[in-house]
Amino acid sequence: MEEEEYIPAEQFDREYGLSDLLPESMIAGLMEEIAAWLPVCILSPAGEVHYAGGAVLPESVDEAMQMLRKEPRNFIMVNAGEANAFFFPLLHELDQIGYLCFQPPRHCDAHCLLPMGRFMANALNRIIFITYQNKMTAGLHVQVVTESYNQLKDRAARLQVSEEKYRRLAENLEQEVERKTRDIQEAQLRMLQQEKLASIGQLAAGMAHEINNPIGFVISNLNTLKHSSSALADLIRQYQGLLGLLGDPADPKHSAVLLRQGMAAIDQVRTTMDIDFVLEDTGQLIDESLEGARRIQAIVQNLRDFSHPGVEAKECVDINACLDNALAVLKSQIKPGVRIIKDYCPLPAVVGRPRELSQVFFQILLNALQAVGEKGDIGIMTRAVQEMIDIRISDSGPGIRPDHRARLFEPFFTTREVGQGTGLGLNLAYNIVQTHHGRISVESTVGRGTVMIVSLPVQNA
Repeated sequence: MEEEEYIPAEQFDREYGLSDLLPESMIAGLMEEIAAWLPVCILSPAGEVHYAGGAVLPESVDEAMQMLRKEPRNFIMVNAGEANAFFFPLLHELDQIGYLCFQPPRHCDAHCLLPMGRFMANALNRIIFITYQNKMTAGLHVQVVTESYNQLKDRAARLQVSEEKYRRLAENLEQEVERKTRDIQEAQLRMLQQEKLASIGQLAAGMAHEINNPIGFVISNLNTLKHSSSALADLIRQYQGLLGLLGDPADPKHSAVLLRQGMAAIDQVRTTMDIDFVLEDTGQLIDESLEGARRIQAIVQNLRDFSHPGVEAKECVDINACLDNALAVLKSQIKPGVRIIKDYCPLPAVVGRPRELSQVFFQILLNALQAVGEKGDIGIMTRAVQEMIDIRISDSGPGIRPDHRARLFEPFFTTREVGQGTGLGLNLAYNIVQTHHGRISVESTVGRGTVMIVSLPVQNA
């Protein structure tokens, strides 16, 4: 896997071209498979060949690109001598950064292959979008880690200055003063070391614990996509075999038998892979993976400023949709033996920040899933009560001890093992609910489970 290019924050508004967002190394395998049976190439906005796959460019290529720029459309067809050529725009943020050109074989109906051209263009546009998102996410992540490293270096430098100061003072004072100075120095060292270790622990343990959740379902989705792409590649190879038979008129009877066998093989592959489900599921898997990447970006910011959630414009928020979104993000964390029991009521909209409210429900649901473990029930109930909306999230876990319950929303308080939690999650949820002028409380009995209650005002959030 290639290492992500680091992009400084000040370059986030830079312009990206075709070579940045669609490098040949990324698409070579796909384009070689396509070019094996369909002449194809990719052009830059200036008409230069970015990827050559056997297509013969017509003399009217410049005119075709000018027509696409002047009047945006899905594709354009131009005459290329004995065959027609189709041009599809490649887009980045509504700008045309290149063009896909393919030429159907002379013996094929060009319009029958038009859906394949649209599919290829859509696939390349999706690769462009994902590459852009990856570059932006990688740049922000490296910037945050670099800033934290520089802060630790600065703190270590200040510590060295302080140590040297106390060392020179101790050498020039009487024995008693020297002893007291040494005591102060040791105390100072312990305090600074604890603070340093706390910073490192918060960054390492927090990142490992919090980021592991979205990373888990992103990896799961990518594994599913890998399996689906393998099945699709097999299906395409079957279709390629049929295309080869269509171009061989030597023995019509023998070709007809081979065609029937090929169609039967394709039907079997389609049935085995359940292609309708694969096509429907692929978009959802990609959307969920992108949401996971965005969540990682948000988690990094929240860990740095856990008591001061970032500024986000307020809008009308569908609480039931926020809950479903949190459940979707946590999908990979839900064990087979865990039942999610939803009891939603129609709710008026809450004026608030949807990302922050989704984070609240994510933290509460994550705690509930960790409480029930491999088997148990999690209930989610929403009700409109006068001018308030109540959200009750219950679990059948072991419950919370009274002394722990009193400290549940304190920063850095956690009952988990070292490295398994920072104690920031529920404190962050508490602060977000407070900024929405709401309330969050807990009801729990040891051995009988826990209920987290979030109350939000309808109008004055």
